[in-house]
Amino acid sequence: MNTLAIRNEARKLTVSIIRATLIIGVCFTILYPLLLKFAICFKSPEDLLDSSMAFLSRNPTLETLKTAYKMMNYTESFWNTALLCTLSGLFHVISCTLVGYSMGRYKYKLKSIIFGFVIMTLIVPPQVISIPMYLFFGNMSLIDNPVSLLLLYLTGNSLKSGLYIYLLTQFFRSLPKELEEAALVDGAGELKTMFFVMLPNARLMMITVFLFTFVWQWTDIFYTSMFFKNYELLSLNLGVVGSTYHQYMYNLKLPTHPMLISQMNNAGSLLFILPLILIYLICNKYFVQGVERSGIVG
Repeated sequence: MNTLAIRNEARKLTVSIIRATLIIGVCFTILYPLLLKFAICFKSPEDLLDSSMAFLSRNPTLETLKTAYKMMNYTESFWNTALLCTLSGLFHVISCTLVGYSMGRYKYKLKSIIFGFVIMTLIVPPQVISIPMYLFFGNMSLIDNPVSLLLLYLTGNSLKSGLYIYLLTQFFRSLPKELEEAALVDGAGELKTMFFVMLPNARLMMITVFLFTFVWQWTDIFYTSMFFKNYELLSLNLGVVGSTYHQYMYNLKLPTHPMLISQMNNAGSLLFILPLILIYLICNKYFVQGVERSGIVG
């Protein structure tokens, strides 16, 4: 009996070690590019050109991050991007919640067809409609104006709108009918029931939609490069931080090395994703709980 118990414990220990090894290996594979960026950004030029110094640095410095901060016009770009992403998230929550609520709680003609069109927006690449969309806003003189992008979010026609409408529709479908019936018995109308009974139950999903919209708009380059030409945004400045640094050094008549330009690109990437890492660390529970309660299994 003791021998059998020892074998079971040994088997469990072996499985735990194998599982831990696999998890650590996968995490390292995912985090390796980020760790490499951190290591490169804090290197001095001498250590950067020394092939024997992979992750460590004899003389760590913050000069590269400071230069990248300057090249990206970070302060102005950060606040412009944060404001644009916040408004985009709020407008997206409003539009997607209204559409998702109507599809999840009401029955009307052609609802299945409309819902099918919503799902089709997940299949159609945005590049297909980029030209007519650009011409439409160009004729309205809204190019290089945040209003153009915010209108797409307010009407539920922007980045990943179909996905959010689907998640909210499934969530509202999963809410019990008894909630509405109890509210109607207490004398609440449809609007009062929606705002004071149904939407409070969907707050986690609405927070999730806001966070996903914020993150995806922060990292988006397709819409921002199409609608904005002379607007200071982090995603746009990140794409030219290397060339901006090269031109800066050229104007000063100082030599540049491809490794230094690559280091500047890594520093810009680190400054770009750092706010998103902080947001994820703070709001991680909302991501998890919102997806768990999205009603996808319904």
